[in-house]
Amino acid sequence: MKKTTVKEIKQWFKTLEENRYKKTYTSDARRVAWMVNNEGVDLSEMPETMRKKWVKAEYKKERYMANKFLESMKQNESVEDKVRQVIRETIKDLMEAKIVRFEIPMKDKKKVQAIVKKLKLKDNKDYAIYGSGKTFEMELDSKYEDKVLELMMKMNIKVRG
Repeated sequence: MKKTTVKEIKQWFKTLEENRYKKTYTSDARRVAWMVNNEGVDLSEMPETMRKKWVKAEYKKERYMANKFLESMKQNESVEDKVRQVIRETIKDLMEAKIVRFEIPMKDKKKVQAIVKKLKLKDNKDYAIYGSGKTFEMELDSKYEDKVLELMMKMNIKVRG
C-alpha cells in the first residue's frame, strides 16, 4: 500500500463537516498520517517531534481521524474499481467493432463516393477507399454496412464482400 502524505490528510480534513469552519493544523495532519502509515504500531514508537508535549496525552482524536480516513479511502477505491470496470467494458466494445471489406469495380467509384457523401460518413474513421486497376477496395465500419449495401443495390453497383 502506498504511503499517505500529510498533504493528502490536510486536503481530506477540509472535506469533513466538523472541520469546515475550523483551521486544520499540520501537526494534527502529521500525527494522523503517521497513524495511517503505521497502522497497528504502538504510539510509543511515534517520533519525538510528532508527540504532544503533555505526557498523558491519549491521541483519541488522531486515532479516530486515522480510522475515518482509512474508511473513506476504501470507499474511494470501490468507486474507482467500478469506474475502471466500466472503462474496460467500453474499450472491449470499441475493440470488437468490426470492419467490413468490399471489392467494387472502378467504374462505380464515383457512385460509391456519392453514397458515402449522402450518408455523411467520415473518411478514415467510418470508411476507407483504396486500390487501383479494375477494382478498388472499400473498408467500412460494420454499423453502416446495411445502409451502404442497400444504396449500392439501388444504384446497381456490383459488390463482392
